[in-house]
Amino acid sequence: MEYSFDSLELFPTDLVNSNNKWKIYGKMNMKRGDCLGFFMLIIVLLALILLFTTLEKTINKLLGVEKKKISETPGKNIDRWGRTIILVTFLCTLAFVITKDINVIKWYWILYFVLSLGFQSILEWKYLKNSKQYVSTLIFLILTVIIIFNMEYFIQLLDWS
Repeated sequence: MEYSFDSLELFPTDLVNSNNKWKIYGKMNMKRGDCLGFFMLIIVLLALILLFTTLEKTINKLLGVEKKKISETPGKNIDRWGRTIILVTFLCTLAFVITKDINVIKWYWILYFVLSLGFQSILEWKYLKNSKQYVSTLIFLILTVIIIFNMEYFIQLLDWS
C-alpha cells in the first residue's frame, strides 16, 4: 500500500482477517484541500468564540453590568431544569435537522439561541432584581441571531462552497 502527499488512505480495503473478524472499510481519501478547509473551519469557530466573548464583556462594560450568577439565587433549580430541558430537546432533534437544507439548520440554531438566551434573560430579570444583566443578555441574543441569520453571507465572503 503506497501513501502520497496527495491522498491518505485512512481505512484500507485490504483489512480482512482470515476469520472474517475485521470489517472491510471502503477507501476514504483525504486531500490537502480537505485539511485546509477543516483548519479554516476551526479557525473561524475560534474567532467566533473570541468575538462573542469580547462582545459580551464590551456590552457589560458599556451598560455598567456586574456579572452575577442565577445559581446564587432562589432560581437555581428553575435555571438548571430549564437549561437541561432546552438542551436535551435540541440535542434529540439535532439528528433530524442535520440532514435538512441549510436554511432549516440556520433556523434551528436561531430557535435554540432564542429559547436559551431568552430563558436566561427572563430568569435574570426575575431573580437579579437590581441588575441590568437581562438587558445585556437580550442585546447579546439579538446580535447572535443577526450573525447566525447572515452566516451564508459570511461563508460567501470567505469563498467557501
